[in-house]
Amino acid sequence: PIELQVKSGVDASLQCQAPNHSEIIMVEWTLSKLPPGENVVFFWHKDKGVTSEDQNQAYRGRVELKDAQMTDRNVSVKLKNVSIDDSGTYECKVVRKTGQPPQPVSTIIMIVTHSGIEGKTRNTAERTKNMASGLGLLLLAACCLCFS
Repeated sequence: PIELQVKSGVDASLQCQAPNHSEIIMVEWTLSKLPPGENVVFFWHKDKGVTSEDQNQAYRGRVELKDAQMTDRNVSVKLKNVSIDDSGTYECKVVRKTGQPPQPVSTIIMIVTHSGIEGKTRNTAERTKNMASGLGLLLLAACCLCFS
């Protein structure tokens, strides 16, 4: 497996190259942590093109082929606007002969980390909250001193 680390909020490129020796009938990308029947994140068939009917709802509109023509058998996909929830093991499978099951071609372990912006925003919000709490206590103490 290939390990891929990306920051949340960016687009991730999941690389896959289909074997050379026959026509590509079908391409399927799955995420192993999702339950069977809900684990498809991308599906393409030579007769139907890209379809979303079996695609997990969380991935609809977020995954596309990097090269719609699949030049040089490139069946890599782009996953848009990744989040921490997208972390996991992705598998690219290809069918090269009608009637055969999909064959695994590539496995990618994607680790999504918080982006610097999210971290800064969260830290700033936390500091502001802490400052407001401290200011509230200070005002309460001042009021108590005034009325004693």
